[in-house]
Amino acid sequence: MRKIKDLSIKIKLAVSFMVIGLFVITIGFEGMKILKTVTDNAYSMYSKNMQSIKYLERIKSVSKEGGENLIQILYEKDSVKLKEEIEQINKYKEENKNYRENYEKLVSDFNEKKFLMNIRYN
Repeated sequence: MRKIKDLSIKIKLAVSFMVIGLFVITIGFEGMKILKTVTDNAYSMYSKNMQSIKYLERIKSVSKEGGENLIQILYEKDSVKLKEEIEQINKYKEENKNYRENYEKLVSDFNEKKFLMNIRYN
């Protein structure tokens, strides 16, 4: 304790600033590690969860449009328009197939795969 009192103010200030600097650097590195984890999780959340929601919404909207076209077919009397409606439905089926394939690529959870298989075969 006596030795610390005998040191000059200049040395005491230098040592205290170095200690504070080390704390700041340590906290900075920890913050950078945490931010990297947050960035990785955000990317994962976007690439898997948000993309799958996008595909599911598109599948839903295309299915709805296809259903509307089916109703149009029931009431259509013109054969040219009827063929157009059938072509449009086939186009919607192909779009749905593509969206479903893209969604299946994203699915990794066991429960989601089980649900997907249930939908596919029922």
